[in-house]
Amino acid sequence: NIDAKTRVSVRDNFTNFTSGNNQGSSHLSNQGIGHDKFNQLVGEVMTAWSAGFINEALLQYSSDERPITPVFAGNDTLAGTEFRITGLTSGNLFFGQRDSLPNNTRERKVQVKDTVRRTLGSHGLKAGTELLFMHIDNLFPSNRTGQYQYSSVANYVNDIPATFLQGYGAGGGETSWNQDTYAVFVSDNFRP
Repeated sequence: NIDAKTRVSVRDNFTNFTSGNNQGSSHLSNQGIGHDKFNQLVGEVMTAWSAGFINEALLQYSSDERPITPVFAGNDTLAGTEFRITGLTSGNLFFGQRDSLPNNTRERKVQVKDTVRRTLGSHGLKAGTELLFMHIDNLFPSNRTGQYQYSSVANYVNDIPATFLQGYGAGGGETSWNQDTYAVFVSDNFRP
């Protein structure tokens, strides 16, 4: 409490954990290892200007990152190729680095909200604004390290691939953008 009319609160939510690679008792998956990092810092100020006249303001900064690293990349996160062999009785067999790894999404957000509430007789008036500024970096380099596809086990053994896929282009699979949102509102709750 700053004074009799103003209260300030600050909170920080932080998460940092790693999701292990999917695996069973007889195999190690090539789905990758996820690492989630999230931080949200929020400050709020509530001021009672007079009886029935209140202002609430909020400022928030948050960051969120969710990288997934390949299991079969060795020392270089760009190394490794995925292999797919078809024609097996159990379907397709995949091994090597997944075609979608590594990947990552990073989000940074700043949010500003302000709401004014006023009680006048049987009216509850409310007006406010919200500003949300986001920056997003998304890494999804599909087939950046390549994928060999073999139509049979024999073709794999004899190194006769049916196809080879490799994605490339500007940015190496990363796209970035800003998304800014602006909102205002006015409401009147009336009790007859």
